[in-house]
Amino acid sequence: MRKELLIKFIAGETTESESAEVLDWTEKDKKNLDYLCKLKLTYMAQHMGSSDGVSDESILNFRTKIAANTLQSQNKKILLYKTLFTISTVAAAVVLILFLSIPSLNYKKNIQELKSELYSQLKSENISIALSELPKEIIQVVYTEKGSKSTIELPDGSIVQLNSDTKLIFPNKFTGATREVFLNGEAFFNVKKDTAQPMIVNTNKDIKIRVTGTEFNVKCYDNDDHVDATLFSGSIDLITSNEKFKVKPNEHISVSSDKKITVAPPSTAIARDAKAWTEGRIVFDETPMSEVIKILERWHGVKVIVKDPQVLQYTITADFKSESIPQIMEIIKRCTCISYKLNNNQLFLAIKK
Repeated sequence: MRKELLIKFIAGETTESESAEVLDWTEKDKKNLDYLCKLKLTYMAQHMGSSDGVSDESILNFRTKIAANTLQSQNKKILLYKTLFTISTVAAAVVLILFLSIPSLNYKKNIQELKSELYSQLKSENISIALSELPKEIIQVVYTEKGSKSTIELPDGSIVQLNSDTKLIFPNKFTGATREVFLNGEAFFNVKKDTAQPMIVNTNKDIKIRVTGTEFNVKCYDNDDHVDATLFSGSIDLITSNEKFKVKPNEHISVSSDKKITVAPPSTAIARDAKAWTEGRIVFDETPMSEVIKILERWHGVKVIVKDPQVLQYTITADFKSESIPQIMEIIKRCTCISYKLNNNQLFLAIKK
């Protein structure tokens, strides 16, 4: 089915024969109906203004313009409505809404309430909606600056701790078949159990984690060449473009940029170190200096400038907690040949002469 025709149908601009063609197409496969729903959501987001409400006349149009066609598909009745809204920022926006039953409308409902009803209906249909397809008005974006951390509660009651320089995107309300969020950075998830609506953690590295309820840590910074995940209880599915891997408790799994998977044997020590940052600790275990630099930049908000390439030949083993950047560098200086100079937020590293 041509996308142009579907958009034309959503906008209420199709002829009788074109409308019949679209409706016949939706009956053939539920996936077709799901796709039409998602396309409608995108159209809806683009055409619904930011007005606090709609007029009585607009709501009256909504009630009187309903043209319900009953479709029989696997003994399931689906009602389609075409509605016309007049909004202050939009002269006329036609919105196709798919419901199982006619909702009762108050004359003073605002746009956000109408959208909320729509998503509740989509959830009852068990239709999965991609986070990127949701209107911006119902999306939350949380970012922790370098040198700071935060803890947030998701709409389902799940708790997420965000490490420094981390972004988490999630909807005001989880709808559809999954609880979908997007992560760029590092976070420790304590996911509320819900087997009927699993959580999908999308990362910036095109890797997903599917979980129904457990605790795990995931690290996926832009300037890292891999994604790391550590499970603490239960199980999670790590999904790449090529395969799905089930992670066991206390396992640490790493996925490289070429999607190569490396799994460390279950280890409580590895698991403990993976979440050390949630306790304010930085743990280095023969960590390459290049990785140490990235962590120090995130934790302390400094810009590290390497004056001598030999600096990067070192590995560091240490456990820091609450130390300042000068204190950390003094310890590193004593254990290596690395010297440093701190000027405002710039940290210069070189080899001792």
